[in-house]
Parts: sequence; C-alpha cells; structure tokens
Amino acid sequence: MRSLENNPKLDKKLLLLATAMLACLMVLIVGLWNVQVVDRDEYEKQMQKQYSVSVRLPSVRGKILDVDGNPLAENRPSFTINLYLEELRGLYQKEYYPVKKEMLQQIAADEGIERGLTSRERSQVNKRARYNVMQRLIGQLGEIMEEEISISEKEFENHYNRQLSMPLPVMPDISLAQTTKFLESVSIPPGFEIDIQPVRTYPQGDLASQTLGYMIRRRDHEGDDGLETKYQLQDYKGVAGLEGYFEEALKGKPGIKNITVNYLGYRTSENIAIEPIAGKDVHLTIDSDIQRAAQNALLKTDKNRKGAVVVMDSRNGDLLALASVPGYDPNQFIPRISHEEWEKINPPHNPGLKKLRNRSHAERYQPGSIYKIAVALALLESDDFDPENSISTQWVFVQGERPNQIRIRDTAAAGEYNFIKAFKRSSNYYFVDHGLNIGRRAIIGLSQSFGFHRPIELPLLQSAQGIIPTDEYIKKRGMRWTAGRTANLAIGQGEIALTPVHIAQMMCSIANNGHIPKPRLVISIQDSGSENQSKYHKYFPTDTLTKIPLKERSVTYLKQAMLADVEDSDGTGRRAFVEGMRIGGKTGTAESSSNKTTWFASMAPIDEPRYIVVVMAEEDFLGSGGKTCAPIARDVYLSIKQKYPSVFEKETKPSDNQDSSVTLIEGGREGGPTFP
Repeated sequence: MRSLENNPKLDKKLLLLATAMLACLMVLIVGLWNVQVVDRDEYEKQMQKQYSVSVRLPSVRGKILDVDGNPLAENRPSFTINLYLEELRGLYQKEYYPVKKEMLQQIAADEGIERGLTSRERSQVNKRARYNVMQRLIGQLGEIMEEEISISEKEFENHYNRQLSMPLPVMPDISLAQTTKFLESVSIPPGFEIDIQPVRTYPQGDLASQTLGYMIRRRDHEGDDGLETKYQLQDYKGVAGLEGYFEEALKGKPGIKNITVNYLGYRTSENIAIEPIAGKDVHLTIDSDIQRAAQNALLKTDKNRKGAVVVMDSRNGDLLALASVPGYDPNQFIPRISHEEWEKINPPHNPGLKKLRNRSHAERYQPGSIYKIAVALALLESDDFDPENSISTQWVFVQGERPNQIRIRDTAAAGEYNFIKAFKRSSNYYFVDHGLNIGRRAIIGLSQSFGFHRPIELPLLQSAQGIIPTDEYIKKRGMRWTAGRTANLAIGQGEIALTPVHIAQMMCSIANNGHIPKPRLVISIQDSGSENQSKYHKYFPTDTLTKIPLKERSVTYLKQAMLADVEDSDGTGRRAFVEGMRIGGKTGTAESSSNKTTWFASMAPIDEPRYIVVVMAEEDFLGSGGKTCAPIARDVYLSIKQKYPSVFEKETKPSDNQDSSVTLIEGGREGGPTFP
C-alpha cells in the first residue's frame, strides 16, 4: 500500500484521467445548456410544428346477393406496393451534394463564373435529389418484380408537396403472384411496403349489370358521411342501379386514422381514432341461373340484339330476372374507366345503344299485339260479348269514307274467327272490330287497373311511366279522339307505350284471377353474413298492388286462348312450346316508321301459373314476336324447368288442333305443332 501511495507516476496518470473526464463532462454540460437553454425556443417551435392529420378510412362495402346467396357484387383484397417517403430522408441528403455539385458545374460552364446557389436553385436541387432517389428505388423494385414502373416527376412532386404524410402508390392492385414475389424477396429497397384494401368486384361480369349499377371514385372533397378529414384513402360510391339506390346501407360507416406529422411533413406515428363499420348486405329476388339463361337467350341468335326479358314469380311478384341487352361489365369502372371504354358503353355516334339503361323497366315501347291480352279481358268482361260467336274477317280492315277512313292491315288470313281462333292467330280485324264496339273507355279503364299509367317502383334509380292515351292525355297534346285511335289502341299501336315489367304485371293479374302483387326485387338488407334477425335486419315483404274484380269465366277463356297460341300448330307462339310445361302466351309486333318492336308475353303452367316470362326485342326489323321472342322464352323456360322440375310434374303433349274449347284440358293437348 505504501508503494502505491508514494508512486509519483501513478499520481500523474490519475490526474490526467480525471482531467479528461472533467473535460468530457463539461462538453456534455455545455451541450445540454445549448439544447435546454440557448436553443430552447427553437426546439419548442419545432415541437409545436408537429401536428395531426386525419385520414378517412373506407369501410368494407356490403355484398349484393341473389336469391340463393350467390354474390353478384362483393369485395376482393387489393394489394398495393406503397413507398413511404419518410424513410428516405437520409438518402435525400446523400443525393443532395452530387446534384448540387453538378448544378454548380453547369452554372460555371454556362455563365463563366463560379458562384453559390440562389434559394430557387437550391429548391431545384432538392427536387432533383428527391426524384433521383425515388427513381433509383422504383427501378430496383421493377427489376425484382420484373415489371417496368414509371412515376413522372410532376406526379411525384405533387404527392410530396400535398400528401407527404401519405404513402405513394407505386404498384397498385398487383396480382397474387406479384404479392408473393415481393414478400419472398430479401432485396427489397427501403421504404416499400405492401398495403391491402378491399376493392369492389362483380364476380359474374355483365350479369344483371344495369340492375346492379356501377361505381365511380369518390372525390376527396366529398364529405357526405359527416366526417371532417384532410385526406381519404381511395374509395368509391354507387351512382346507378342498386349500388346507387342503397349507397348508404352498402357503404357502411367510414373510420378515421390520425397521423402525427413532424415539422418537416413526415409521418412519425399513427393510430385508428374511429374504426370503420362494414356495410350491409342486400339480398335480392334475382335468380342468377335464370338471369344468365335470359341474357344468353337474348343474344343466342344475334350478338347485337337490343332487348329485355322479365321473369316474375306470379305468386308474390318476385322478379327472378331483369335481363337487358346490350349490357356492360361493372368491373370496367374499377379503379377507373378509360375514355375508350366509356365511349364503347356510351358511344356519342350511337345514342340508341343505351347500354346503361335497363330496357326491362326504364324504357317503354309500343306493345303491339300483346296488348290484345288487355283488350281480350275488356271484351270478355263485357256483357255484350260472346267469345263463341264468329265473324267473317278480311285481310284489310276498312271503315268509313275518305279522308276519315280507317284502314288497318291484318297478318291473319281472311276467314271465320271466334275469340280463341282470333287470339291465337292474332287477327287485327277481329280485335279492331270488337274494340270499336266496346269503345275506348272500357279498354283504357282496364289498362289503368293494371297500373299501366304508373311507373314501376323498383329501387334502381331508373323508372318509366307507361303511356295510356286517356282523354286527358290526348287533349293536352292538342289532339282529338277519333275512331282511328280506338282501332289502333285495340291492337296495341298508336299513343301507347309500356315497359316489359308493366306487361309482366298484367300477366300476374291473369295468373292470379285479378290479384296483382307488387313487383319485388329486394328481399332484405342485413348485417354481412347474418341470418339472425336480432342483428340489423330490414325485410321487404311481398305486397298487393291492387285487386281487379275479374270474372272467373273471363280468366278461363283467356288462359285457354293463350294455351292455344303456344300448343296449337297454327298459334303464333308455337315456337315457345316446351314438353311438360303447359305454357300460355301471346306474341306481338309493333311497327312505326323508325322502329319495330317484337314481344312474347307468357305464363306457365297455365292451370296453376307460377312463372311469368316476358320477352321484348327492340329494332327487330327482320323478325316477329313468334319468330324472335317465342324461341327466347322457350330457352328461359327450359332453364326454369331444369332448376325447378317439381313445378312441372304433369306431362303435356302439344296439339295439332286448329280449334279450341273453353275447358282447360287436364294433362295437355294432343298432337304437336309444326314449325315451318
């Protein structure tokens, strides 16, 4: 111990060490003094510059499901590779000096002098350095992903200046294979991450497209949910069809994410302030199998056909199909439809294409001879009409003297016609003659009972009110009622226009002996995946639109006539015949100077009708209701029979009879129709 105490060399070393430690301590004290006292105000200002920005988080949109629970509209996961710019600050600083040196050299070469940079030039150096870093990183990412990635300098700077705290989308909506490649790579450059968001998808493409509607991107400034946010993640809203009508229920409630941003504008932290709430599911009456069969049948012989098919359950008014062609694929609108694709859907040179319009209920057409169904009921309800009496018809109906002469051509051959024969051969002469006898008011009154003068109330943001030439309608247009207008009305021509759903509604009244159920498209709206009514559940019950007091005899005669139209060899609707289904129907053709519309309205099985099928073909210049629309209905009925065979258990054989009795034949008619 004594030797250590008396060692002068050791004392010097300890003194030197203590001095060094004291010096270091003094440096720390001075540094702390500068930070906490001298530079205190500056740091406080920087801390105060930290702020929070709110971001709108879209919720998961509810599904649209068919009657069997199959999705017509749902959501798929969308994977996006984003670049988080706050992780690149160190790289920006390293890149700054080479870019600065290059600019100084360029200035010296251009101006012949060496000088420093102006503030504007320093800003340009910063922009170029940032863009160089970003380009180099996405180039490296592109090599890994084996895909060329391009982001313009303007696009990058706009994002940097306006949304620095938000990630920059580099590769949006990548495939599952690309996602796997990214996650498995060990050489991904810094700053890149994969984010996942739900995206709307329509798994069955163009199926029921006008009924479903489509989506467009929500604008940043749209605050229709009441949330005040600075930014919002990419989101969409429905603007047509069910997507538009049930927007509030489907979209759910968005949430809010708060992002803390430092004084430089970079993200430092984030948290979910309000969790988004998923949207509700909308359950439809639409049967995807029947809907697809109807669309395919419309396009089977003409890929460019314009037309519609309505399939309705006569018992409750449920719409099993609302087919309209041409249609479109709603997936084209996600994430954004191109100008070229938009012009294909809505071409300016062809406004009549109307791909966005639902021809089944939002467009109206002259009904032609299918309106004879309504006229037939009006006749049968009249006490003065005897369906068994025959009249002698000519090829052309002529009444009156010129210039007030009524002259209407008949497609049926001249001869002796009773009610059923005139109906199944669609004799214009017969219906004009008897229509003039009972008068317009009897026909129009029954048409109003069918609801032809009202729009069909469906939740699709599209509707068309039928046109019936009442006295008031004629007077408002400065016209007067003449016998010629009554004659045209009796065969579905002139100032009358209806939608296919209006016709289906009329067929329901016949199927139900005057009871008309309200057409129903939506069964319920409820929590996603929930069948428990204790959760959110809104049910849309079946409802009665009206009840017409029809005579049983009238309905029986009319059903017999419709059955003869399909099952007799001389019926205009014989091409709709399906073995075992006992289909009753009526064909129709309406012609004007610029258009020709063909129809087939039907029901089956005729003795206990359950299914209503109405077919309409627009601009069918080369066809007729029997040649074009009846075969389409046949294909639809075949799909119905395949899916619901138990409804049609009775065997039916077609008939080659050319006359029909009023008693409905149990088990069908004998013989078979011939097809020229």
